Amino acid sequence: MTKRRQQSPCDWFYTAETVANTHQESRLFRRNRDRGVYRKYTMESHDVEDPEQEYARVLTVAKEALKYIGVFRTPPTPGVYDVWYRYVEGTDKDLHEQLEHAVTVSRSVSKDLLEYCYQQKIADVSGSESLETVSNKLAEEISSLTKLLSSSLEASEGIEESVISTRDSIKELTPTPQMIRTCIEQLLASNDAMRDQLMTTRVQMEQSQAQVNHLKATLLDSQKSLLTDSLTGIGNRRYCQSAIKHAIIQRQVGESNTYLFLLDLDNLKGINNSYGHAVGDDVIRHTSQVLQTLLPHASLARFGGDDFVMIQNYDNHATVTSQAALIREQFAGRAFVSKRIGEQLKQITVSIGCAVLRASDDELTWLDRARNLLTSAKQSGGNQVMIERVI
Repeated sequence: MTKRRQQSPCDWFYTAETVANTHQESRLFRRNRDRGVYRKYTMESHDVEDPEQEYARVLTVAKEALKYIGVFRTPPTPGVYDVWYRYVEGTDKDLHEQLEHAVTVSRSVSKDLLEYCYQQKIADVSGSESLETVSNKLAEEISSLTKLLSSSLEASEGIEESVISTRDSIKELTPTPQMIRTCIEQLLASNDAMRDQLMTTRVQMEQSQAQVNHLKATLLDSQKSLLTDSLTGIGNRRYCQSAIKHAIIQRQVGESNTYLFLLDLDNLKGINNSYGHAVGDDVIRHTSQVLQTLLPHASLARFGGDDFVMIQNYDNHATVTSQAALIREQFAGRAFVSKRIGEQLKQITVSIGCAVLRASDDELTWLDRARNLLTSAKQSGGNQVMIERVI
């Protein structure tokens, strides 16, 4: 049988028949269909030999995705559905691993986690595509500007040839009044042509330059948005990975050492359960603001959920220890009052794991050691700091 390209199931609009096999699923669909929530999803195409089998596969995945929405009571928005669909489908290994523990072990999946997965694993893809589109437009505009300059240069060379030809005619022959008049007319015509060409080129170059400036600004904004966490305004996971890679490339040999702090809020889940995720988001924003104040020169990022990464150079172990203790005390020693609900929340504490960059480290080993130290800090009861010594 000849293979043909069949679009992914997520390229199809789901109809009532798709989810009508269970009462819960049909209720979810009807509710969101009326609100216009379901949209056209896009994923990579698959090579499909039997469209009927593919339809059956899609239907099964869609049902399971909707079941997860119901079981964990997560909002049936397009982004949340997209995450659950990809989780069930299993093609995105990183996303599957990120959700697997929450689904199978803790059996608690928050809206924040799903939105984070969507932003980091799915929305960033479309953002990258937008960035590529802007980059291509910028390249096209610069190419157009280059062609414009080349065309102007060719026109100038043509006018120069005309002037040289006129000069040679005068030099080789005994000029008559008519010949002189003709030469002058040719020179004036060439001058007019050059002036018109320069005016046209100037206008076109100004337009092209304006377009290039606009595209460059758009490109910078797109690059910034791809590296910024939408909730806190600091770096996101993508930025964090870039900062870790940069620190390894720029590692210093000498008295100064580079440290990676991995910080986790000890009781954010309890806050979410007691006051709601909106208040939990406020706590995360508050955490980022405190860290920005305490570490103004560090590379700072929200790594995911309530995890934060800070990368900074220190001259000695004592300074690192003092800095980490100050961060811990800043949270443990101050109450957080939620403006949203007008209440003082129970004590917010943090745990910190801090690993020093070694000569043998790569991006994974350095972060893994910080994560292991953070795990030890949390297993010791939380509100603790674990710092690795220089070997």
